[in-house]
Amino acid sequence: MSWLGSLSLGAPLVLAGLLALPVIWWLLRVTPPAPRRVRFYGLRFLLGLSTEEETPDKTPLWLLILRLAAAAMIVLALAEPIVNAGRSIATGGGVLVVVVDDDWAAAHRWEERRAALRETIEQAQRADMPVVVATTASADFDVKIEDPADALARALALEPRPLSADRPAMLARSSGSPTASAARARPRP
Repeated sequence: MSWLGSLSLGAPLVLAGLLALPVIWWLLRVTPPAPRRVRFYGLRFLLGLSTEEETPDKTPLWLLILRLAAAAMIVLALAEPIVNAGRSIATGGGVLVVVVDDDWAAAHRWEERRAALRETIEQAQRADMPVVVATTASADFDVKIEDPADALARALALEPRPLSADRPAMLARSSGSPTASAARARPRP
């Protein structure tokens, strides 16, 4: 499997920013012009003093490469890389467990989460896989194996809660329920 074959970009036009790297290189390589010498005889007694701090007249190569690499990484990060964007859920028996983070921090992109939930559960429905929907902020949410259509209806009815996520409680709730234990004990074909 090729690693680059599974990489896609959310904003590929941002990669045009890589064309600015030669300009950045040129700006980093340019040195300021030498200062103009003007004689000021009142400070003649300071001529014999030497400064301990010296600045190089050019940027060191390693620093130039480091700065260009940092600029390239920023451009690549702004292009929103996505690994395995086209990957579908596995088929062949088993149970699809969908964990939904429904705490207060998830509210700002809730519609995107809802669309991802719909797509994932619809893939499970096409693969004829039972679905378990578990939430992180809802202590009273029942964790059970469901038909994909029922799980989709429950998942789309979810709303973000003004609570903090309690992932250990969700894991305890899902591992302690008899239906989740039956799902783990179910043999895979």
